[in-house]
Amino acid sequence: MATENGGTSILSTYRSITSDLKSEDLIRLLREVVNKLRDVDGGDTKKVVSKKLAEHFAAPAFLDHPDNHVQALVATCLVEMFRIYVGTEDDEMASQETQAQMGPLSNVALLQSVLEFLIEQLHQLLNPQSSHYGLGLHIVQTMATTKAFALVFNIEEQQRVLEELVEMFFSIVSEKHGATKMIFLDILTQILGDPDIVITPRLLTILLHPLTREGQRTNPSAHNMSKDLLRNIPKGLEPCISSYFTSQLVFETSENEETRHNTLEIMLELFNISPQLVASALKHLDHHIGSNVLKDRLECVFLLGEMFVSTKFTEATAADRELLVGLAIRRLTDAEEKVRIQAVRVGKNFVCAQKADEDKARLKEFVDNIGKRFFDPVSQVRCEAIRAIAGICETALDFVPAKLMEELGGRLLDKDHNVREVCVNAICDLFHRLLYDATFVPSSTDRTRVKLGPLLQLFIDTIVAIPERASAESKFLTKLLPATTNEQTLTHHLLYFYACAGPNGRRFFEDGLTKNMLIRKLFLDILSDDPDHVKRRKDYKRKIANLCPEFGAFGTGFDELIAKLLDEKNFRELAKTFASFSVQNYGIAFDELLKRCGNPTPTNHLLQAAKRLFEMVVPFRLTSKLCGIIFGTVADILNDHITDPEVLCRGAIAIQPEILRQRGSSFLQLVAFHLPKSFCASVHLDRLLKFWRDRDVDVAINIYRFFAACSRKLRTESHNKRIVETLIDKAQEFAAQDRDLSTASEAKYAVRILNGLSADRLTAFRQVLDWVKEVLQADEPDDIRRTAAVAAVGEMSACTAYGKEESLDKNDSFVQSEEEDPEDLETFAHDIAGVVENVMIPQLKFESMAKEKDAEEVWVEKGELSSNIQFFLASIKAIGKFLRSYRPLILKNDAYFLPVFWKAVNRLKACILESAKELKKMSDISREHVILCSARQLVRTLPKFDKLESSKEFSVLFLVMPKLTYTESQEEYLRCLFRAAVEEPAPGRLLAAASSAALCDDTGFYKAQVLLPMIEIIKRLRKYVIMDGQKFAAKLPERSLLYLIHTLALSKDFKESENIRDSVAWLEKMGPAIYCLLDALVSENQQFSPGVIHVLLRLTKQGHIASHAKNRKLDTKLYTLCDFTSALLEKRFPGAAKQECPIQPRLPEDILESERDPATAENTTDYFNTPLTVLKKGDGTVIVSIGSRSHDRSQSHDSDGTKRTRSKRSRSSNVERDDEVTIEDDDDAMDES
Repeated sequence: MATENGGTSILSTYRSITSDLKSEDLIRLLREVVNKLRDVDGGDTKKVVSKKLAEHFAAPAFLDHPDNHVQALVATCLVEMFRIYVGTEDDEMASQETQAQMGPLSNVALLQSVLEFLIEQLHQLLNPQSSHYGLGLHIVQTMATTKAFALVFNIEEQQRVLEELVEMFFSIVSEKHGATKMIFLDILTQILGDPDIVITPRLLTILLHPLTREGQRTNPSAHNMSKDLLRNIPKGLEPCISSYFTSQLVFETSENEETRHNTLEIMLELFNISPQLVASALKHLDHHIGSNVLKDRLECVFLLGEMFVSTKFTEATAADRELLVGLAIRRLTDAEEKVRIQAVRVGKNFVCAQKADEDKARLKEFVDNIGKRFFDPVSQVRCEAIRAIAGICETALDFVPAKLMEELGGRLLDKDHNVREVCVNAICDLFHRLLYDATFVPSSTDRTRVKLGPLLQLFIDTIVAIPERASAESKFLTKLLPATTNEQTLTHHLLYFYACAGPNGRRFFEDGLTKNMLIRKLFLDILSDDPDHVKRRKDYKRKIANLCPEFGAFGTGFDELIAKLLDEKNFRELAKTFASFSVQNYGIAFDELLKRCGNPTPTNHLLQAAKRLFEMVVPFRLTSKLCGIIFGTVADILNDHITDPEVLCRGAIAIQPEILRQRGSSFLQLVAFHLPKSFCASVHLDRLLKFWRDRDVDVAINIYRFFAACSRKLRTESHNKRIVETLIDKAQEFAAQDRDLSTASEAKYAVRILNGLSADRLTAFRQVLDWVKEVLQADEPDDIRRTAAVAAVGEMSACTAYGKEESLDKNDSFVQSEEEDPEDLETFAHDIAGVVENVMIPQLKFESMAKEKDAEEVWVEKGELSSNIQFFLASIKAIGKFLRSYRPLILKNDAYFLPVFWKAVNRLKACILESAKELKKMSDISREHVILCSARQLVRTLPKFDKLESSKEFSVLFLVMPKLTYTESQEEYLRCLFRAAVEEPAPGRLLAAASSAALCDDTGFYKAQVLLPMIEIIKRLRKYVIMDGQKFAAKLPERSLLYLIHTLALSKDFKESENIRDSVAWLEKMGPAIYCLLDALVSENQQFSPGVIHVLLRLTKQGHIASHAKNRKLDTKLYTLCDFTSALLEKRFPGAAKQECPIQPRLPEDILESERDPATAENTTDYFNTPLTVLKKGDGTVIVSIGSRSHDRSQSHDSDGTKRTRSKRSRSSNVERDDEVTIEDDDDAMDES
């Protein structure tokens, strides 16, 4: 009853509400109407009332009222009328006929005006900052409840109004709306889910634009609402979305590049909502990803990467997943490196995020194609492929084949520095996770062992060959032997690394220990307060810097570290304790040292230098405590308590138990050789004593070496008495007369044991020397025993040495003991000298060298040579060790020792010269081993006897290089030459070394092995060559002289103004020799590269000489010589000189027709002394005369520009008549010219 009265009251009062009223009165009346309408329920009577009220308030006067409050109240009234007319039942409107579907307004135009008015009002009222926000919220809630916005489908301009409605909701929604956003979503779902709706391109754009990155950035709420909306109505939008992507990706209807870019962002968001939404559009990616535009292809690859890691990827059909993976694999071979790099990253993410139901074969195919990028021509792509495969190994090792792991290790020797660095870092990070990350479970142990095990072995073996070896060593320590790891784990890993390594890998450990122990000694000398050490601190610092070139990358960090250690006493004492191997916890002590050097930042070079230095002074973390653990672990291995390498290291490769015993004992003796004090105090040494008669000969020798290394310290411990007696008995036993076999290794370490443990070592040594004489003078020589005998001679020489050169202990020199008489030592030295002079030197003959029947065609190690060659090499080495050991006695010009010295030197020289000949009695490999061994002994020995003027004996070294055929022997011989060159600053020796190195025939090898080391030598040679080099012209081989010219011409010093005058003067003096050599080379030597000649041509063309030379006549001479060189070059290599020469070369007809060249004619004089004569005629033509022949240039056809240039040069030189210029060798002739 109240409701009916309310409706009648509203009907009776609405006529009094007109737009002519004042705004205050109108607002008051409209509020009353709104309050009454809210209490009115639906019904037939009320529908009539609402219809009349709606038509009344839909008048333009109310809809266009200027007052915003009035418009808001009018909108509320209209919404209430829709509610009254429609009712709250969901199906009530559907039950009505056409009139009901129009709502309270039967006029279509009027309905359209009302809907547009409501959209406009909601746009304003739903702003949370609006004062009428409550009214807007009521309006939208009512419209959602009554589904009144569905009436939009009954108006004529429904598409435009619908687009405005959807755009309004997406524009106003924000985080401040809270739960109201769900009302917006309901309304949009009702409208867009209607079967009568037509999705126009603009409407679809309104729906999809919030999905772009720009839309997400500007309005995140609209972005989320758009995704929720598309989840609710996917089926109705699929055809429209497919058509949209077809037009954008295939037909490219949009000219706006930004729109095309947004298309891929929209596709990704739709894929994350439901892959079915873009299922039909995915096939169009093939067209877009094949675009000629780089940006398009790159964006497509980014899109694929995001799809691969999407949680919805598994919901896509198998065909769609196959399509996407295929597109990504194809981009791995894209023409642009940026696309390939991104495709590699995408592939890595896809494989690492693989799902259980993914096609395994497809994943493996993807990994294989990524692996092929290891050989990409662009280094950045190779770097990315390395990172990708290493990352895949961490999470999806099953898909990485073992062959690919080998190829990954092969990148350690890539030609590009960045690739090598990335490969080292990737492998070290991978194994760091494998070994020390408990959460890292890549796969089953068997698969890990098969795949990652060989990679670790390859990495250790390759470290010594990496150019950035120091950086690789540091990374190896940091990642594979971290300082914070407990000692037991560190010991096991260290032993396994050594056990699995090949010969190169074991050399890495041996070289590291040797070098680092030397650095440790120098470091302790710097910190010492001894006055002698204080004076030499700068020298010690320089030596450390030379041993560790990587300190140069830290700037002044190394100098700052040393200064800080010397200034801070506590820091210095802590460093001393650390370097003495006595810290109980390496990790804590290491961190404590680094804390004193500042925070870890990229610019803190002090910290970086400290970290590297402290890593080296305690090599491989080998503290005394760690050495004790190594001793116990090796004892367990030798006792067969540890037979599986998996006990030592996770994922270890299979190692035979016997091999494991050999490597374990070998590592133990290696550590003991450098750190004997770490073992000698142990009371458990007898645990190893029984293995000196082990079933394995290699193990027995290693244990023997271990005790030999510890021998000098064993006597100080009383509990080692039994061990000392046993070792002495064994050492004396090796020379027993009834023994059939005594090896060189056994002899060497037996001598060391006798030296360290015997109470009367000279008596023991004399017994050994008697055995040596008997073996070497036997009627039926046994090469194996003879090799052991000469090895014993060399070792006894070192043990009784008069200096530190041949000291076996790296920290101490072998000097006489207190109870030994110096005369006894000298007498023993006479005895050894007699054996060397009368027995060993005469046996160094090649008559007994029978050629091996089946000589190897590849370079072999010494141990693979025949026994007679091994004896020969051991004799040469023993003789060299003898000479260096008794240097003080020899330098006394002792009547006994000096003849022995010269006999030995002459015999070594003869070995080099005779073996360099084509001896049929020796194989090539054996001959080159003899050459190398003899050369090495000369280089190590002769500098120690400079007072005897023995340096001239190096001349024999400079005649052998062309006779060497194996790359390994050439490399070793070059190392000998360079060491000889830098032993002393004598220019003659440097020049000779340069000459010999330039004789190498292989151009590639010449560049790699000769060019780089010779740069430093040439720097020292420069001034010497400029001032006094002419007198060596007749002694230098052709290529050597050209090499010197080449290096001088390209050097920085040569181009500097203050030095150019001397350089030009030297070139002027050397002119005849240079250009006669050029003539000979381009005429006779077809294999010679014309690169050096081009250097001289470029010098003249670019003005490096002419622009600085103040002597105009000199300028003219060089120009003419260059012209002559161009002609020779053109004659031998047609077309080679045209672009480099400033004068077009034309040879006279008589030379072109003649088969004989001036340089090869029989009557040609000595090239080094032949004067070069240049005759310039008045018409600008030139006659160049070498010796008795001339090159007439009167027939030359120069260009006009060239003639003008030549004429200008002639005028500037004041050459107004026929002038004869002769370049002679002596300075007087040069001055006259």
